[in-house]
Amino acid sequence: MNEAGPGHAVVVELTTDVDVARGDVFVAATATPPLVGDEVEVDICWMIDRPLSEGSRWWFKHGTRSSQAVVTEVLYAIDPTSLEQHSADELNLNELGRIRIQLGETIVADPYHVLPETGRMILIDPADNNTAGAAMIRSLVG
Repeated sequence: MNEAGPGHAVVVELTTDVDVARGDVFVAATATPPLVGDEVEVDICWMIDRPLSEGSRWWFKHGTRSSQAVVTEVLYAIDPTSLEQHSADELNLNELGRIRIQLGETIVADPYHVLPETGRMILIDPADNNTAGAAMIRSLVG
């Protein structure tokens, strides 16, 4: 088998001793390398009553990885009817916006428009473990 996808169980034999864990990403040597970083800029749809604001703490989930996350900046909110951007200090229930998030660990990702499978993530409310926001990664900043 030269390729595996969702739902496929595979065994990979490596020629060198490398520590590989569930959720690690393999990339063909000829492929464009994915981005690696611990700060992301995302477009997000906010889905809970508790506002998302700078300094707020959440859990993030990206693929099989999850860790703590802190919102470092609310860049703007997006009007859903006109798609116009306007300044905002926070996002409330059902609002859309662009934010920056400092992640508790480094991730391997792609912008959502390049590869949706590695370009999406969610924020989880640590108080009840419910999904707080669904996000599309635009870029890795750090």
